[in-house]
Amino acid sequence: MKSNKQAFTLIELLVVVLIIGILAAVAVPQYQIAVLKSRLTQAVVLAKAVRDAQRIYYIANSEYAKTLEGLDIEIGNCELNVEETSEKNTVYDCANNFKVRIYTDKPNGNYSVYVFILNDDEEKKLFIEDSFRFDKRYCGSNFESGKKACQSMGAQEYATNSNGTYYRLP
Repeated sequence: MKSNKQAFTLIELLVVVLIIGILAAVAVPQYQIAVLKSRLTQAVVLAKAVRDAQRIYYIANSEYAKTLEGLDIEIGNCELNVEETSEKNTVYDCANNFKVRIYTDKPNGNYSVYVFILNDDEEKKLFIEDSFRFDKRYCGSNFESGKKACQSMGAQEYATNSNGTYYRLP
């Protein structure tokens, strides 16, 4: 009597596992970049809102605000980080793993907001810089996936320093 039992051979199973492994190796890095790009988009919106509020504050007061509390803006769930705040930097820890830093340097005329995207590795930096005074916006990162996320937003490489690579956003 002939048996009608059919099964997969070990070779066939190994080929399927190999194909799934290759697909995962390609898909996971692309997924990580897509997630970082989404976070960068949120950071750009937040930085632009602070910059616009700073411009309104400047019209009313002839100077830029050093804190978020002085601005007519509702960011929500941000607390002052006293340990990192200094004369030129006011730093806030915000929800969704964002850190907002308002940089004011009156003598040099530099006024910017930085929105840092925090992750598990504190050595990896990914941020948006938006100038109050000048119409310049940068994306910066010191790790490869972050750099690719900046580039995927249409940014062009601008400069490199100890903090990482800066990209000028359109």
